[in-house]
Amino acid sequence: MTKKTQKIGIFGGSFDPIHLGHLNLAETILKQFELDRIIFIPCSQTPGKDSPKASNQDRINMLKLTTQSNDKFSINLCEIERSGVSYTIDTLNELKAVYPNAEFYLIMSQDQFNDFTTTWFEWQEILETAKLIVANRPGSTLYIAPILKKYISFGIIQLIQIDPYDISSTKIRDLIRHKKEFKHLVPQLIADYIKKHHLYL
Repeated sequence: MTKKTQKIGIFGGSFDPIHLGHLNLAETILKQFELDRIIFIPCSQTPGKDSPKASNQDRINMLKLTTQSNDKFSINLCEIERSGVSYTIDTLNELKAVYPNAEFYLIMSQDQFNDFTTTWFEWQEILETAKLIVANRPGSTLYIAPILKKYISFGIIQLIQIDPYDISSTKIRDLIRHKKEFKHLVPQLIADYIKKHHLYL
């Protein structure tokens, strides 16, 4: 008997901290694309960016608190376990070995997509391994590299419009550091965790 192909969303990031914008995006894509699950993958360090401010364990704990209420959300720690700079193609190849019958959907925001062909390692191989779901983001103007237009026409790259939340982890950390209110930007469990563990001060 042939196994049913799973449709799996891959949502990577520093999640430093995870916030309502992340969750809105994940929940919207889960429903719109009728995915079987979304795997959140916290990075150890994103290429070209500073290391996360919170510890790996704190970011993992916050992800667990946030995703535990949805049985279609799960967490994979492969990038943290690899340590160092995380490359998406390495993660996709690891996941292919675990889910050989899966169809992968790599979730990213518009600002990440704008630099896809210039900053993402082995971007052509990524597009051979997964489809891209690219969501609009406040303050970002979409740029489509000419070489990517054929992938859009073939449905390998899908651009979606959602009701975006104008939230970023950087903004949240800045609010916390300046002792300003931030609870409206994260789930209550995350706000409580951040306060209890004195994160981002």
